[in-house]
Parts: sequence; structure tokens; C-alpha cells
Amino acid sequence: MRLWSSFAALLGAIMVGLFFTDLALFGFESHFLPAPMVFFIGFILAVVLLASFRPEAFRALVGSRFAVWLVVFLGISIGWFFMTIQNDDYWAFMRQRLYSLGFLTACLLLLSFPAARRISRVSLVFAVLLGVLLNLVDVAQPLTFSPFLLRSTGLYLNPNISGIALVLGSLAGWEIVPVKWRSSFYGLVLLGVLPTFSRSAILVTVGMGPALCWAGLMRWKEWGLATFAVGGLALGVVSLMLASGTIPLDGSVIQDLVLRLTLSTEDYSTEDRLVVMREAVAMISRAPWFGHGTGASYLWALDRSSHNMYLNLMVDHGVWACLLFPALFASLARKTVLCCFFVSCWIILGFVTHNILDETSFLVLLAFTPYLGETLEPVSSR
Repeated sequence: MRLWSSFAALLGAIMVGLFFTDLALFGFESHFLPAPMVFFIGFILAVVLLASFRPEAFRALVGSRFAVWLVVFLGISIGWFFMTIQNDDYWAFMRQRLYSLGFLTACLLLLSFPAARRISRVSLVFAVLLGVLLNLVDVAQPLTFSPFLLRSTGLYLNPNISGIALVLGSLAGWEIVPVKWRSSFYGLVLLGVLPTFSRSAILVTVGMGPALCWAGLMRWKEWGLATFAVGGLALGVVSLMLASGTIPLDGSVIQDLVLRLTLSTEDYSTEDRLVVMREAVAMISRAPWFGHGTGASYLWALDRSSHNMYLNLMVDHGVWACLLFPALFASLARKTVLCCFFVSCWIILGFVTHNILDETSFLVLLAFTPYLGETLEPVSSR
């Protein structure tokens, strides 16, 4: 029994260290690791091996609400796939969806082991802190990790994914952070999210503080001090970089960042999102009830997706399919304050990102949903 608990703990650490951090993809892109699919399939097989020695884990998963959602979503994906032209691109998309669902199921199965949950939560906190550090390195030395000038990504290679992973990763690991360190942890997360210039991640992080204080999971005074300190530090760093010429005062890059910070809708990103949103709405209007088939929202006339989970599902399967995404959380959620806030963040983020069911770091976080708040210590108990 101890051997299998140790194996479960090892897999939990690997799940966070390799997939939540996006190290597998970063290593492949940087030419020092093999293709991520090697680790992907190896991890799933290892979890199946582990669970084969604990049949009750399989039975619990099969009898869960998630299993119902999985069967329905998988059936819809396969059924609607035959509405497409089924060329190589559509087959590749369908394989990716199957791999993603298999990976999410494996993560949920693994976290049903208490030993895996314990080590995964600890690993998650350290992974978030590492992500903060790498984003700050990108600030000090632009383009060290990030392919985007003046926008940090860490190992995620995408500033929006980096910001969302850090803030929701901190929520998933929140309950193992000692009460006296929670405000400092929050401040560090905010400090790591700011350089991504991801508006959705920054807004969620800023809103997370008051929400956690209201729920009794962080002290108001300490949250205020942490936020004030981070804001002052960020302002000082920006002023120093402007004075030293590290940040140019002219040019399209700095203009885009200023527009992002002021939540303007006139930057390139917003304009691009409006273009793809109009295309998605037009496609939905042409086939409102049954959509255009699995993968149509990715493989359409434009070379990018709609940045919206709900629009993508409606383009593929029809207007009713917008319920599939929240239905996933209905199948996973538990009645705790932390879980409710975590789920609310994902539901909102579904309006501004389309890859929640594709990105491995997000899938790892989704697997924590049924266990959030099970060991949480409120500040009022200290």
C-alpha cells in the first residue's frame, strides 16, 4: 500500500511539474525534450496502471456525474465529427480532443488518491511561485522566455495562459498556504500576473483579493497592504525602466500595452477579437440548431479561433451547446466557498478564452475542482 501511495505522490508531482507548468511543451519548443505527446500518453498509462490496483477508484469515477458529462460530450464530439469534411486537419483536431478528455480523466483519477492530492497541492504552490519568478525574469531581461516584447510568459509561451495559470493555480493551492502567509502569497501572484498584461488574468487576480477576504480566507488589512506594496513596486519598476530607456516611449508595442492597462477597446487584440466574434456569430446564424461539426470553430475561414468557449461550442454543435461548458463544472463542483469562486472564474474566463479544454495546464487545474476547500483553514479560526 505504501508503495502505491508513493507512486501516486510521484505522479502528482509529475502532473504539476511537467504539465501544469507547460514544461513539456516549452522543452519541446526549446529542443531539449521529446514531443509532449510522449509524456502525455505515458502519464495516462501510468495513472491507469496505478488505478488498476485500486478498483474502487475506477468505480467511483464511473459512477460520478463527471462520467455522465464525459459520455455525453464525447458522444456529441464524435457524432458531430461526421458532419465535417473529415480531412487531415479535422482528424487532428478530433485526436486532440480525445487526448484532452483522456488526460482530464486521468488527472481526476489520480487526484482521487489522497497521497497524490497532498503532493500535488504543495507542488502547485511552488510551481506558481516559479511562474512568478520566471515572469519577473522576463521583466528584467525581455525575451528570455517570452516571444513577446514586454509581455511575460514564463514557460507557457503565451501571456494570457501564463496569467490565468498563475491566478487559478494559486486558488487551487490556496488551502495548503498557511494563514499568515496568504496575503504575501497573493501579493506575489499579483506581481507575477501584472507583467503578462493579460486583462482577464489581471482582473481576476484583483477581484480575487476582496472575494477571499469576504469569504474569510484572507484578512482585509493584510490584503490591502499586499496590494499597495505590489502596486508601488510595479509603479517604481516601470518608472525606472522608462527612465533607463528599457521601455520605449513611442512605438506600437508600448501603445498597445497602455491601451491594455486602461482597458481600452481600441487595441489590436480587441479589434481582432471583434472580427472573429462577428465571424462566429455569422456561422451560428447559418446553422443555429446543429452547428457546422466538431472542429469547425478552429478550422474555418480565419486563421485563429473566436477566443470564446461558448461561441466555439455553438459554432460546432448549435446554440444549445453553450451549456456543455458550465455543465462540466456542475459535474465536478462541490459546495465550498473556494470551489464556488474557482468555478465562477472559469465560467467568466470562458467568454475570453477558447482553449480551456485543450491547454494541459488548464486541464490539470480543472481536475482539482472536486477537492477544493476540503481541508481549508479560514482566517477566523486563528
